[in-house]
Amino acid sequence: MKEKSTNIAYCGIYCSECSFKVAYETQNIEHLFSMPEKYEKFKKTALEDCKCLGCKQENICGDCEIKDCAISKNLEHCGECLDFPCKLVTNFANDGMPHHKSAFENLEYIRNNSIKEFLNKMNEYIYCDCGAKLSWYLTKCLNCGKVR
Repeated sequence: MKEKSTNIAYCGIYCSECSFKVAYETQNIEHLFSMPEKYEKFKKTALEDCKCLGCKQENICGDCEIKDCAISKNLEHCGECLDFPCKLVTNFANDGMPHHKSAFENLEYIRNNSIKEFLNKMNEYIYCDCGAKLSWYLTKCLNCGKVR
């Protein structure tokens, strides 16, 4: 039986660490301030509009070749693919967006370990010692100021 998680996108992005998702959940737009300029147009409405449940539950991000490919192969994520790493995933990981590179690293970790181990590791990583939730581009905790 395949291990499953709706918090891991087909490409390997860990949805619970998404700056937009964390900003929405915590109602703290500061999670978006250090995101790349590419996302500037989405920041203004993120707290109202970003109710993303991840690409496995709904499709609010639009078309995605990686998602389409994984679904066509009945994969839980690209790390299960015999062709991993393929051109689609490699190009995604090398497009200059740090969270896309970490998605690739996530897939490699899952391939070498398990989804359960990955989720345990990430659950420790996305929370500061003070209990505040962290997101992709934060370099320090918004609650206590601890440097990540």
